Amino acid sequence: MIDLAQFLLVVVIVILTGLLVIIGLQVVNILKEFRRSIEKINKILDDAGIISGSVAKPMADFSCFFEGLKGGFKLIEWVSDFLKDKKKKKKPKEEQPEQEPEEEKQEKLSSRRFFLKKGKKLG
Repeated sequence: MIDLAQFLLVVVIVILTGLLVIIGLQVVNILKEFRRSIEKINKILDDAGIISGSVAKPMADFSCFFEGLKGGFKLIEWVSDFLKDKKKKKKPKEEQPEQEPEEEKQEKLSSRRFFLKKGKKLG
């Protein structure tokens, strides 16, 4: 009826089928665990986004506060400069300093070296 080769073939097929079913179930379990892990990571990232947003908002407000202070100080400086200029204009002409002679201005301008190449004046 059934000789030895056919019997061994049926046994091997049954064993391999059983192993493939077990491996398939394990793969399904692994994929379920992977899905749960991804969901947990997603929740953690959402929480991190909420936390970073709650930290970033006060920092931005703090930065805006200092920008406002800076603008206020600039306004105060501008007003004080404006008042100083107004006081200078009210002074009589006798108190204003004398202007430098033209020769001294030329000496100052010629002593400046804007463009240098190895210590030599260009052009």
